[in-house]
Amino acid sequence: MRRFLSLLVLIAILSISSFIKAEETDSVILQNERSVIVTNNGKTETTTKRSIHINSHGDVEKLKTLDLNIDSKNERFELIKAARYEQLQNGDFQQDINSKAIVFSKKGLYITKIHIVMPIKKPGDKLEYEVRIIRDKPLFGNNFWNMFNLGDIYPTKHALFSISIPSVRSLYYQEQGFDSKPKIETKDNAKIYTWALNDILPMIPSSQNSSDTMPTVLISSVNTWNPIADWFSVKYHEKIIISAEIEKLSGFLLQNSSHNSIGKDMIVSVFAGYIKNNILNPSTKDDNGLLIPEDSEEIISSRKGDCKAKVVLLASLLKTADIESCPVLTNTDNIHDLTKLLPTPYYFNHAILFIPKQQGISEDMWFDPNMNNKRASDAEKIMGLFLCGKGNNRISYIDSTFME
Repeated sequence: MRRFLSLLVLIAILSISSFIKAEETDSVILQNERSVIVTNNGKTETTTKRSIHINSHGDVEKLKTLDLNIDSKNERFELIKAARYEQLQNGDFQQDINSKAIVFSKKGLYITKIHIVMPIKKPGDKLEYEVRIIRDKPLFGNNFWNMFNLGDIYPTKHALFSISIPSVRSLYYQEQGFDSKPKIETKDNAKIYTWALNDILPMIPSSQNSSDTMPTVLISSVNTWNPIADWFSVKYHEKIIISAEIEKLSGFLLQNSSHNSIGKDMIVSVFAGYIKNNILNPSTKDDNGLLIPEDSEEIISSRKGDCKAKVVLLASLLKTADIESCPVLTNTDNIHDLTKLLPTPYYFNHAILFIPKQQGISEDMWFDPNMNNKRASDAEKIMGLFLCGKGNNRISYIDSTFME
């Protein structure tokens, strides 16, 4: 499951060339600024401003376009400004008044894909742009989350992040890669938190820990995983049902054997093998939705589905054979102790299925849509969020061999 929605949108805006192989360059981010306004009902308005002095042909090509995705149902995008400034012989900049960006958008059922062609021409140009994303409806409740990378693969002269919330609301934050507390002020019944950093060294894309060392601020309206786990659990389990299509597929796959004769271990293998061999990955990232899996009927019909869709399909098929299972969310890029990480639903980018030891199944099993099945005894330990049970016991260890 690829994190998409607001968090990915924000990362895409602020790290246009994230993890592109860096070349030697004098390009500099002169200003990297983000301001977020949160209302009482969780509506958020996020404005990002960037000013970049571009000094190589390679960087002209890298920064020429900006691609991002937004939630088709709940988010709106505005391009406020995009301007090219030509560098004069004396080093000053003069705005090209005829410069403008070209914006293409393609709205899908879940995701609107936005492609922006920026008005830059040659090394020496300065690009300034300002964009805004308005999220009208919170993910659930009136909660909000945000993340801001103050650094980039280019050196950054000045970075500023501010978030304004109603004085009656709670805000939790976590800094990574730097040690600087925010300035907090109260104005017009709002609390404003501001982080400012200067002269930030560039991120090294090839570094294994680059994402952990980049100066980053995480924002959350909750300080426990419980409401997030509750929300995910409801959304997943309402999809894990025995519909007519699921019953038909289950019967077809098991038509030559009865449950009792082949055993539940074999039933798991039959169902998992069908999914691995017949359900393709989406042709584009997040083609099957955002954080919530699609209905199994859609997956059976289209024969396409991402990890969360495949997990829900397998869990539904197992349910026809009275086999208990539990979806688990994890992150394949970062290994963190979830109990020490600020809770956010956008942390996870992958879903797997846990099949616990039960009558007919001698030991715990895991199903990863991207890899072969393995027994839990083969596991190395990393953490995941289990979408079953109650309370903090839903954070536990999973088989990291699936995360390779």
